Amino acid sequence: MREQAAAVYAANFTLDELFQMDAFFRQPAGQKLIEKWSAMSLQTAQIGQDVGRKASEDLRQRLTEALRQKGHRL
Repeated sequence: MREQAAAVYAANFTLDELFQMDAFFRQPAGQKLIEKWSAMSLQTAQIGQDVGRKASEDLRQRLTEALRQKGHRL
């Protein structure tokens, strides 16, 4: 698994960028990001789900209204 993950990083970042990330994650801000990453990911995923749900509800209402205006009974 480690080799596969390394290949993903190598495909997306230069060696210099990886060194920069390593330096960042050793600093207090990087450590704080590591500590909070999981909770923040869950929070942002929930925001995405909420926005998507609202958008689909709005679309459904607009489509229903458009169909009703064309004489369809729903």
